[in-house]
Amino acid sequence: MRGRDEYLTPIMKQELKRAISSILGEGGMEVLDFQLRRCMGAGLLEGLIEYPQRLYICLRRIYGDGADAIVMLLGEALIKTYDLDISSRRLLLLIKEGSPEAGEKLREVWASLARRSFRSGGELHEYRE
Repeated sequence: MRGRDEYLTPIMKQELKRAISSILGEGGMEVLDFQLRRCMGAGLLEGLIEYPQRLYICLRRIYGDGADAIVMLLGEALIKTYDLDISSRRLLLLIKEGSPEAGEKLREVWASLARRSFRSGGELHEYRE
């Protein structure tokens, strides 16, 4: 994060961790984090925020075609919980793209998530269909 949004990073990480845990469970998230550290030298949250395209490449190595589903499930959980102005498909495409513009758009999404979480008291409501 750059400039005045730097303070949002701990909130973003906390909310992303909760959302990912709601999809994979605590154990699944720990296993995935371990595998990602081996694959790209960074954990799940750091990869999602700082290295989204590298993260996606590693997810493909681990889950194959299921990588898209994991990212889209994460997107759906975040969109429904925080009423984010992005589709899960668009989130997937931004993560896959890896351009500076895509990275900036993702930072805006994470900052929006953090601001909405901060306003709601940081409570992530359980994702339900």
